[in-house]
Amino acid sequence: MTLKAIANKLFVINLLDWSALNEVEQEMMQQERNAIVQRFVEKAGQENSIFTLKAMIEYDKANFFLPVQCIISLYQRLIFLAQSKDSNNYLDFAKYLRLYGSDWYAVADEIESLIGLNEIEEAFKIVMEIRG
Repeated sequence: MTLKAIANKLFVINLLDWSALNEVEQEMMQQERNAIVQRFVEKAGQENSIFTLKAMIEYDKANFFLPVQCIISLYQRLIFLAQSKDSNNYLDFAKYLRLYGSDWYAVADEIESLIGLNEIEEAFKIVMEIRG
């Protein structure tokens, strides 16, 4: 199953009216959602196409539906594959982290600061240590 197909499953689950579900149904949907998120994260970690990773990031930017751990996995893999070839990936990731709230500001600031100082290797370490 492709990343986009897995993402589409998450998109459909997000469209559900969870308030119409009873407790058992909600619990089952939450377990299914968690399993799909885990599958997405695993698949993203195995993806070798920079184009596919960037396409998934753009797909989410248009809809903002992927959980933060999915976005982190996409950027981590993209940055791993591209390494120091494109510091813009680091800056885009930092900007994206800010969308998820003030809890992420310190990490985003650190990534931006390291890139500004051209310390790509240190920024790489920070990015790879992030857990969603």
